[in-house]
Amino acid sequence: MDSKDITVNIVSPRRKWISLAILFFANLMNYMDRYTVSAILTQFSEEMCPGDPGGCSTSKEGLIQTAFVVVYMAAAPIFGYLGDRYSRKYLMALGVIIWASLSLTASFMPSYCTFSLSEPSLP
Repeated sequence: MDSKDITVNIVSPRRKWISLAILFFANLMNYMDRYTVSAILTQFSEEMCPGDPGGCSTSKEGLIQTAFVVVYMAAAPIFGYLGDRYSRKYLMALGVIIWASLSLTASFMPSYCTFSLSEPSLP
């Protein structure tokens, strides 16, 4: 093999730091979004189940978190497969767009039933 056949991709240190900052921010927002419902569960329960005394039952509260974990568990291998075969940059951009859209949608859900259908789709 000739030395002419070797191609070297040099990425500037600035671009590395920008990429790290973007990934850090996306991951931070993901974790903050993931734990928001747990942090405000009492207020959420009273708001989403106004007819029930004391808010939603603990089984309804737990169902939201369980549904999220199940959807996350099912989606992870699919996106792992796609990440091995397609551009991770575009998959990440698509994922952030979908996640942001579904988070925005979930924030406007008026009842427990509609929220429980939209929130689990946010892995």
